[in-house]
Amino acid sequence: CSILGSSGAGKSTLLHCLARSIPYDSGDIYFDNQPVSETSLNSYREQVAVVFQETMVLNGTIAENIAFGRDITQAAIEEAAQEAEIHDFIQNLPHGYSTEIGKDFPTTNLSGGQLQRIAGLARAFAGRPKVLLLDEATSGLDPESERSIIKTLEKMKGKRTIISVTHRHETALSSDLVVILDAGKVLKSGKYAELYPET
Repeated sequence: CSILGSSGAGKSTLLHCLARSIPYDSGDIYFDNQPVSETSLNSYREQVAVVFQETMVLNGTIAENIAFGRDITQAAIEEAAQEAEIHDFIQNLPHGYSTEIGKDFPTTNLSGGQLQRIAGLARAFAGRPKVLLLDEATSGLDPESERSIIKTLEKMKGKRTIISVTHRHETALSSDLVVILDAGKVLKSGKYAELYPET
């Protein structure tokens, strides 16, 4: 699902409500046919992962950045990197998954797309979430990196639910459902081709 809308339409607010990072005043959000208000926050966040535009890179190894403090095996870390299609790149680095990255290690030059795959997608996949929330996760990347990550996400279809907030129509082209927000309300929804038949 892609959520489109102009700046201030409420896209990111909706996503933060879905992530339970901000409270909402009325109504409820249902997950697996149960109100999320009846689900513990820890349990919910084990099943729902968020990838933001600004990737938070820790000072540490690539493996530590993917694990993000969770007690997971090296095999699970590598599996997540494979899903994010960054495993081969990491393996070819001189120190592999032990490569130090972060602001204290400026000699490790990684592109924005590579960092988003490591500290964004692979980190999220390592938690084995049922739902992946993307908040403008590709908007800060160059066009080639953005298209590459979109293709990676398309391969996730059928494996997990992906809800993407974006202002770029290219990101929404392959979505099963497109929701257009305006002033905090749903203006219309449907397939992209139905909503934008002229494109």
